[in-house]
Amino acid sequence: MLRKGNRFSDYNFRMLARRRVKERFREAREETSEDKLKFLFEDAQKNSEMLDRQTVVGELYRWTPVTFVDQKHS
Repeated sequence: MLRKGNRFSDYNFRMLARRRVKERFREAREETSEDKLKFLFEDAQKNSEMLDRQTVVGELYRWTPVTFVDQKHS
């Protein structure tokens, strides 16, 4: 999941994804209930799919700085 988060081209989205993944794993680290672990695993799969979709959307609508070229008219 960290690899998927690192695929964002925008720094802010990349850091947000990494932070969220680390937070989720820390929350689940000490969980022992089988039902809760199953729920967390399914939630992680959904988040993984969401990261895939968001990286594709981010690439489609990548922000590029606008540059103006001064053209002299003859």
